[in-house]
Amino acid sequence: MKILEFKSEEDWLQSKKGKFSASNIHRLLTNGKKPGELSVGAKTYCFELFTETISQDIYPSFTNQSMEHGKDYEYTVVEHLNKLYPLDEILHFGSNHFLFALINEHAGASPDVLCLDKFGAEIKCPTSKAIHVDRILNVFDNISLKEHDAQIYAQIQFNLKCLQMDKWLFLSYYEGMNDPEFILHEVEITPDLEMHKLMEEKINLGIIEMNRLESVYQSKLYMKRSQS
Repeated sequence: MKILEFKSEEDWLQSKKGKFSASNIHRLLTNGKKPGELSVGAKTYCFELFTETISQDIYPSFTNQSMEHGKDYEYTVVEHLNKLYPLDEILHFGSNHFLFALINEHAGASPDVLCLDKFGAEIKCPTSKAIHVDRILNVFDNISLKEHDAQIYAQIQFNLKCLQMDKWLFLSYYEGMNDPEFILHEVEITPDLEMHKLMEEKINLGIIEMNRLESVYQSKLYMKRSQS
């Protein structure tokens, strides 16, 4: 594991170019037509990452109201977390402090919150109260989170794997609850070693696919330059 810290979003995004990340790791985990094969969706993800390595732009082309809402409320959630865990080591990553934990040169994770040697946290601030209440009523452990949101579950598991930790908090925040006890919903998630093994296998296949794309691209580039 190698932990990189940045003071600007631009440098952080630059470091992530072409690398498999926790927020999208679920796209690699879908089954291909044959064992040991990437799915069509996984290959599409590899292609998107490859295009990052051969282009200059770094800022994501897609954002929406829900994503911006989540960014706006993250620090509020961290303030709540500090009341539950009054530890000086709790760090929030975002705004002017960014982190990328590399599991190898091809993949890494960027936690929302980290308390080294203790826990990390994934923060979700839905704009929909229905989503938040559904989590309050039905999400309470690994299995229930995986059933309700496999994407978030995979994201947390990859954070656990990259940071080599035994505990991660899933935090759902909705400030409009009548009962203040339910404004912040907290669930402790533990390592899923079977999924971690699958992630290793899929990342290795992803690296092979990325290398194939690079080879084709360089071949096309060589032909173009030979004709000039």
